Amino acid sequence: DTASTDINDVFSYEVSTEGTRQWTSFSIDRGTVSDDIQANPNGANRMRGLGSANVAVNGFTSSLPFDTYNVDAIEISRGPNSSVFGLGNTGGGVNLIPSQANVNRAITTFAYRGDSYGGYRGNFDINRPLLNGKFAIRVLGLYNNQGYVLKPSSDTTRRLMVALTRRPIKNYPYPASFDSYREYFNRER
Repeated sequence: DTASTDINDVFSYEVSTEGTRQWTSFSIDRGTVSDDIQANPNGANRMRGLGSANVAVNGFTSSLPFDTYNVDAIEISRGPNSSVFGLGNTGGGVNLIPSQANVNRAITTFAYRGDSYGGYRGNFDINRPLLNGKFAIRVLGLYNNQGYVLKPSSDTTRRLMVALTRRPIKNYPYPASFDSYREYFNRER
């Protein structure tokens, strides 16, 4: 509903969270100030004014930057609640629930958008139930070309996810998925 694509977009609408739009993460090393946004734009955030959020996918730590093209739900745990599962940082944690193949419903979605800096983004989501509610396949893809004012800066991301669900017994699905991530970037200084 908010057209959020990454953790910084999500944090723009959450309480007690700050992304790159509300806060600048920096470090000082022997008098040299370094902007952490350029080095790690997905980790340059904080929760509850403390540290950066721990990001997990289905409860397992992930170092890949997340994108909402393949996410069904986002769980945000702040403070001590995040440590209940053993993964939380001091400020809190973010757990992503990735898309799964749906054995009951066919889905076809294509989206495209552009920005004023010459960037564009296209993604698709195709789900097909097979074998009458027993097996399904879902393919999701993303091509994101981030635009910048300073040239020749660029950031191109290509992602593909294939999800399978097998349901031999009515209430017991067995999901499996594969996610491919490729990124090339030359960010502006």
